[in-house]
Amino acid sequence: MTLSKNYYFKVSINLTLGIFIACLIVFFLQYYLYDFTLEPTLRFLDKNTKLFFLQSFSVFVLYSWLYFILDSGILSGVLIFALACLIGEATSQKLLLRGEPLYPSDIYFLKDISFLIDMVDIKTLLSIIAGVVFIFIICIMYFIKRKKYKRTTFQKVLRLGGAVVSSLLLLNIYNFNQPGNKIKALFNDYTNWISYSQDQNYRVNGVVSGILYNLKSPALNKPDTYSKKEIERIYSKYLKEAERINEQSVCGKINLHTIAAQKYITPQAA
Repeated sequence: MTLSKNYYFKVSINLTLGIFIACLIVFFLQYYLYDFTLEPTLRFLDKNTKLFFLQSFSVFVLYSWLYFILDSGILSGVLIFALACLIGEATSQKLLLRGEPLYPSDIYFLKDISFLIDMVDIKTLLSIIAGVVFIFIICIMYFIKRKKYKRTTFQKVLRLGGAVVSSLLLLNIYNFNQPGNKIKALFNDYTNWISYSQDQNYRVNGVVSGILYNLKSPALNKPDTYSKKEIERIYSKYLKEAERINEQSVCGKINLHTIAAQKYITPQAA
């Protein structure tokens, strides 16, 4: 019984620590976005206090999941903080090069490491490598020096239950943009989503909110009449209509080429 009480107390302390870490991470990400300027960061927190705690809850869920998996509050906190540093620096670099913050989908760029290396300066690259090595060493040292002890049934059930609950919450957060998502419904009460500028979206609604807003969204349903034959029919219809209009035009033959694009950019020249 004493062991169970001690373990329960340990879990309570680590989860309480997780709440503090989550709040600190949200503050740090916003502080990083505002180029380490305290005044706009505090103004954001003062204006969006409830939104700040909602974002902190999302980070706390991730911390809790790591904690119940790793069974270490310190290691979970280090990993969360390392992830926050990576997000903050990546957002800063991407804003500098492309004028937009980091999106969750940008993780696919990891497939092309050479492209990422070409984009960032050597100082930033060395900092990232040093950070990754440091985290790797911390994890190795933790698992080497970790004391192995026999857990009671209560401890196993508590840890398993915590892992299941946090996993379900994390899955709900991952499905942020799915129709009827309860967590997004809570965010909607305190946000003013900006779809046309994610830089402004992150600044107005918070970095964590912006990341959640840019998670995968459901695709449009495929129309029942969609087919290759139907597309060819529409093409033929409007081709004939265009030819008829051109024959009646008094402007003569016009050769017009249009290129539509959001932005052209050469990262090395930025």
